Amino acid sequence: MSEGMGHIARRPWVLAAACALSVSVIAISGESYWIDEASTVWHASHVAIGEWWRGLVGQASSDTQMPIYMLYVWVWQKVFGHGEVWMRAANVPWLVLGLVGAAWCRRHVLALATVSPFLWYYLNEARPYAMQIGASMLIAGALWRLAQGQREGAFGDSRRESLALAFGITMLAGSSLLGMVWAGGALVVTWFVLGRSKVSELLAGGRTVWLVTGVVLCALGAYYAFTLTLGARAASMGGPGVTNLLFVGYELLGFSGLGPGRVDLRSSGVVALKPYLIPLTVYGVLVLLVMLSAARALSDHRHSRMAVRVGVVLAGVAGCLFAVGVVTRFRVLGRHYAPLLPATLICLSVGLGALWERRSTVARTIVVAFAAMSLVSCLSLRLAQRHARDDYRGAAAIALESVGRGDVVWWSADKIAGQYYGLSMVLPGAPARDHSAWAVLNPSPEALDQLAVPQIIVVSKPDLFDNHGVLAAYLARSDFQPAERLPAFVVWRRARQ
Repeated sequence: MSEGMGHIARRPWVLAAACALSVSVIAISGESYWIDEASTVWHASHVAIGEWWRGLVGQASSDTQMPIYMLYVWVWQKVFGHGEVWMRAANVPWLVLGLVGAAWCRRHVLALATVSPFLWYYLNEARPYAMQIGASMLIAGALWRLAQGQREGAFGDSRRESLALAFGITMLAGSSLLGMVWAGGALVVTWFVLGRSKVSELLAGGRTVWLVTGVVLCALGAYYAFTLTLGARAASMGGPGVTNLLFVGYELLGFSGLGPGRVDLRSSGVVALKPYLIPLTVYGVLVLLVMLSAARALSDHRHSRMAVRVGVVLAGVAGCLFAVGVVTRFRVLGRHYAPLLPATLICLSVGLGALWERRSTVARTIVVAFAAMSLVSCLSLRLAQRHARDDYRGAAAIALESVGRGDVVWWSADKIAGQYYGLSMVLPGAPARDHSAWAVLNPSPEALDQLAVPQIIVVSKPDLFDNHGVLAAYLARSDFQPAERLPAFVVWRRARQ
């Protein structure tokens, strides 16, 4: 073990906590919840555990398939409340665990993790992805230490790493159904990295820990099977394509903050990249150089065959998720590949380390430029207006002001998020209520004909909430004009007669 690694290994918790708090103070914001976050908070806000359980099972959505994460945020909300900053701060403990794992790996991995745009973005989201990143990084760190101990002949003293590995796999499996798939991949990677004899030794040395882990994993498997009988699944948004795979790499490698916002990418596709081609191209060249350096370093390393095996396993899991997405018409996105971040960071760290060790001005300039652009990408994700999340708070405030004046308001956006920010809603066909908006969600022409002509229509993400274009056609033939624009929202107002 190098002197640098030894110093980090002796005090990983202190270092990880300091880095996690430093990043969290900047990365976590109080901006509006968006759709999925509002659903998380709605479940977490149930007072009684029985009420929480009935809401989770009754909804039968992807949230139903996040058992340990949903229980965790339910407990967190009881202690810290449901404010935006505090609910997102639930990710901080997982970041600390993840950075401990990073500190156990190469000394560059911890530094890279603190300037990872992917990590910054999902740290600022009340969803299970930071939990998955933290658990995966803890798994990677534990495996790194175990493999290192195996090479140095100190494998027997591995209780801490064994516990970390078991805990990481369990939390990853309990974070979501997709997390369970990645946990299975982690078990296969463990077998390849340590080998049969060392895995047997690990199990024998921690019988209780691994017995409990096995029981919990079996229980989670049974639970996920139960959720499938309920029809629980993520919303279908059309099957994935090649662009989805490219976007996974785009996110994991840190391009996100240097390019357009997600709403623009969603609505315009690759055309939205055009104004940002220069920074994206520069960063892309840097990433390519770093990855080529990593490939060269790994090919010359005595453990290159092991690296290939691990890469094949992870690629296999990633490919299986993509294939399932094609079959079920579920659009896989970068966040569904969050457990790949540790492998991405390790590869980048190998390439950056090899470049730095060349001691040439050009090579070290590449390292500094890569780190600088990664940090710029992080800060842009946090501060640039184009990367702001869906502004349900602002949109609900506009709708509330209008219904307060007695106006008729149509709301074509997520119902739970609107209600969280105080907007009462009724569905077409239900009796009208004072100071309430009409929830116009994927309406039919007949449903719109039943409603009074509105003064304003609040519209967000038509592919989700107007998937047949009925409301868009109504707006096209009516005297409505876009009056206000918020992140992911357009507020249409009727011309005054």
